[in-house]
Amino acid sequence: MVLTTSSPSDFRTNITHTLKRVAASPSAWFYAALWLASALVLGVGGAGLSVAVSLLVGCVLLLLSLLVVGTSRPVPAAVALTGGARRRVWLQLGLVLVVIVLTAWNNLAFHHVLPPGSAIPGWTVLVDWLGRLGEQWFGTGLGSVVVNPVTYVVIPLVLLLLAGARPGDRPVDGSQAAGEFRI
Repeated sequence: MVLTTSSPSDFRTNITHTLKRVAASPSAWFYAALWLASALVLGVGGAGLSVAVSLLVGCVLLLLSLLVVGTSRPVPAAVALTGGARRRVWLQLGLVLVVIVLTAWNNLAFHHVLPPGSAIPGWTVLVDWLGRLGEQWFGTGLGSVVVNPVTYVVIPLVLLLLAGARPGDRPVDGSQAAGEFRI
């Protein structure tokens, strides 16, 4: 592991700065309230073990997150987008949201949360075809080996590329991580 901070005081400063920003964030407080309400519902419903396990997992993730924050350089300020770049970003976000909604709806139908007639014209046909293709290639019950990568990665990637996202090379100053997309 390569540490990018120069001293233990940088480590503490990074963590302190991040915790102060999180403590001042209304979104963080909303998430915490939502999590506590969910834990209360689970606890009252007799699933106290689930609450304990998720609390333990949350603590481990918090410690790992603090380790990453403490050893990382602060991110440069975001650049405000204007004009065509701003419209492209909104288009790209909209396309990703559509794919998320389609896959979520399909998963709810797959797990019988939705009634049997809850098919999405076009999308359900595509997912069923991909599932059959996966079963032909990999065997019975393994249709998701094709469905998941195509619906979660390939389709969103193609849509984002068509909407103007382009893989970018890492700039000389290192301000963009390798593998990120330029707008």
